Amino acid sequence: MVPNGVTLANALPVVANMPAGAVTGYVNFTSQTVNMIVTAAGATTVKYTSPAIDLNGGEVRTVLLVASQLATSPPVTAFIGSDVN
Repeated sequence: MVPNGVTLANALPVVANMPAGAVTGYVNFTSQTVNMIVTAAGATTVKYTSPAIDLNGGEVRTVLLVASQLATSPPVTAFIGSDVN
């Protein structure tokens, strides 16, 4: 997650080197507007950038990333569920 207006070069990964099929726990964020950016492990080439996501305290979101076929653009599809509000 990258705060709106911050470049990928100035961001720290929330999850790094996550293998396919892996699951992470939930991550807490302060209330802010962010973009979710997905890259391959160890790379800086962006495979997916979400539209702006407004995060508000106490909300829960689940993100499912699905790799598409190599001929598809974008190569990653993100599904973001609103679990609890």
